[in-house]
Amino acid sequence: MKKLILLLLLATNTLAASVSARGQFTSKPGDSLSFIKEQLYANTVRNVLDSELEKLGLDTKTFWQNYETQFDEYFAPIKENYDRETGAVDAEGNPVTLTGSALERYQRGIRSKRLKARASFGGFNSIISSYTVKKMSKSLSRADTHYYNIDAKVNRKLVSEIYYRYIGQGKTRNFTKLYLNINYKLKDLTWEEVGVSSQSKFTDVVEDHWLKELGESVGGVFLEGIEVVNPSTRQEIFEHLKKPLVVLRSNEGEILGTRQEELRNSLMLTLDIALEKEFKDEKQKQINIQTFGGLVLTDLRDGTIVNFKDFEAKGQQYSTVDPHKQSSDIASFVYQLPISEMKGLKRTIKEK
Repeated sequence: MKKLILLLLLATNTLAASVSARGQFTSKPGDSLSFIKEQLYANTVRNVLDSELEKLGLDTKTFWQNYETQFDEYFAPIKENYDRETGAVDAEGNPVTLTGSALERYQRGIRSKRLKARASFGGFNSIISSYTVKKMSKSLSRADTHYYNIDAKVNRKLVSEIYYRYIGQGKTRNFTKLYLNINYKLKDLTWEEVGVSSQSKFTDVVEDHWLKELGESVGGVFLEGIEVVNPSTRQEIFEHLKKPLVVLRSNEGEILGTRQEELRNSLMLTLDIALEKEFKDEKQKQINIQTFGGLVLTDLRDGTIVNFKDFEAKGQQYSTVDPHKQSSDIASFVYQLPISEMKGLKRTIKEK
């Protein structure tokens, strides 16, 4: 249920999420201030990533297990070189017992190398598009314990990409269908003021043009083409996404059933379009309408966000003298909002 609620929120709000996070690091004598700050920030980002993965309903346990395994593989040759440089192994690679100051130097050095490597390994810092340090402090009871509090903006698309990098999902997939989920919202505005007698007279025209664009862009990618969702299909998809991840990701068709298997191998493109009346001048027969919203591409295998875009809010002035021309002008403006993403959708899916 958490995943479904989050998906609905992401579909109607920005995906550059604002979060507050805290990191902790235990220092040792000799650690420089810059080193401590580096480790504090890295640990804070890891906490943000872990929290975002949980919000997306993803398998954090497997993710971190795979991460640790890959990091150990990455760090192994670094340690081997350091062991040779410091005499911790002999010419044949056998361990040498270090004592006294030699052992202390080795332990300080290998700790520093490991922590610095971990701070950069995985490219986790990329999920933070911007941040502000709210507070950096020390524990009152333990002077070696440091804390770091930040407010940050998180790119959830990169969170998803990093997740699949370590989960190791295969890149080759056959997609069954692209579901087009279109939601309109009017604020202080009626469809009559848009220039049409009913919603469908406006939305059907825009929808047909979007379907044509998508057909040209990705029509051959989906085995069963593109389908505009109706309320029943939308509810079916949301019910599908409530299922446990272990079931959604199962490769066994008999577990999921034929229809569930079709959904699992499909994507859903959600378009949220909002039209807001800013002012209307009856004498001059003009109306100013602001348009905004967003686009979210969701993998129905597990609800992961594949791509997103927020449509910049823009106000346009329209003449109300000719309702047909007015509605056509507004429809043309709305049509253009997701076009660049639609044209690049095939590339996005291939990367998926």
